[in-house]
Amino acid sequence: MTNKTTKRTLLTSLAALFMCFSMLIGTTYAWFTDSVSSANNIIKSGNLDVNLYYWDNSMEIGTRVSVTEDPTLKLLKNAEGEEILWEPGASAFGQFEVVNEGTLALKYELVLTFDHATETPDGKTLADVLSVYAMARDFNTGDDNKMEDAELEELRNLYVDAFVPGYEAQALTEFILEGYLLPGESCKYELGVFWEPTMNDNAYNVEGGLSIDFGVTLLATQQTYETDGFDNQYDEEASMIDVILAHGGVIDLGENFDEEVTIMADADVTVNLNNNALTNFLLNNGTVTLNSGSVDYTGRWLTNHGSATLNGIEMSAGSVNDYANVTSGEAAYTCYNDVKLNTVGGGVAATNGASVVFNSGSVVIESTQTSQRYNFYASGEETEIVINGGSFSFEAYRQRSYICALGGATVYVTGGDFGVAPNHTRWKTPIYVDESSEVIITGGTFGFDPTEWVSEGYCVEEANGIYTV
Repeated sequence: MTNKTTKRTLLTSLAALFMCFSMLIGTTYAWFTDSVSSANNIIKSGNLDVNLYYWDNSMEIGTRVSVTEDPTLKLLKNAEGEEILWEPGASAFGQFEVVNEGTLALKYELVLTFDHATETPDGKTLADVLSVYAMARDFNTGDDNKMEDAELEELRNLYVDAFVPGYEAQALTEFILEGYLLPGESCKYELGVFWEPTMNDNAYNVEGGLSIDFGVTLLATQQTYETDGFDNQYDEEASMIDVILAHGGVIDLGENFDEEVTIMADADVTVNLNNNALTNFLLNNGTVTLNSGSVDYTGRWLTNHGSATLNGIEMSAGSVNDYANVTSGEAAYTCYNDVKLNTVGGGVAATNGASVVFNSGSVVIESTQTSQRYNFYASGEETEIVINGGSFSFEAYRQRSYICALGGATVYVTGGDFGVAPNHTRWKTPIYVDESSEVIITGGTFGFDPTEWVSEGYCVEEANGIYTV
């Protein structure tokens, strides 16, 4: 993924990154990543050795604590080091130190995250009114990792005022702090959160008050500093979105995304499309959840060898030579919730022991090609497709079957609305099953008689050419 400008606009929030020790090395370039996260609190490290330390005024003589060593750490207190009772004018503070403890130069992003934000009756939370500032400041610490008494007292006096003159605050939901560190370097920050009083604060005055939990996520990628014998650009392609696709996290799209996406085996990735579109293919080897958007791609869009959940997706994909989505492998699983798929070829395929569940939406084949494929295709021993609901049809005169099961596969139909049988001169079978496979129907409506595939104990009723199981 090479367009760093596009990816920066897409990366509007990061949360809960789950990572493992790893190093990715290509034949022409390599990149390295690391992260520390407290939210509250998940910690992970990779090949870059980055660490995050924290102080607040509740600690004895400003004792420094590694977020890595204390993942349950409660972050940000008031000027006296106490838990915050949020009201207009209230403020919270903490001191952080980012340390490059490895041998590689790195670029980092520090993101203040929040969770468990209680809501007013009309859905407002403290995240709507809180602002954040960060100021780089050198805290003097001794070998015992404690702040000196005079330094701590100076900080406490400073925190009586929420905002430091000359430092512009950012909205809590938009706060990202970036920096660069050479091996052995560190940077210390004062971080403050403040509720600036306004005329609209009465909207947040609810019985029991509002609460919010703070966390912090630190992401690091190798900076283009080390050389490979030619120059110092071999790790230039590393980016925060690459970190997420390799190791896990949340991506919020702010515009259409037109680059190829590969999700690594250990990654758990959530992509909130926010009504934007993916316009290139997706290869998933890990776990991915896609929410509320669209897909526009000619050819096979999804190849899933891991676990994929699609929620609220409108999809135009597939070709006369391939299916729109293929789930393949014994551990592979895809779940469709309110997915509306239009394809000029095949719809949903499962092979080699994979499982697919289609809960709701539609699969419509729009093609006049003789090589047109099936709405649902299952092939291979222990391959399974479950159709619980949806609408399925052909919008062209050259038709194949709605369901095809081969090579020991099983397709269960518990619901859904299937159109009329195909009417092509050489193909009139609405459901095609070889002798080693099964299609088992226990519910649904059909524009053809499904009796041949209906499970024992269930009956078929016909009215005006529509058959209901």
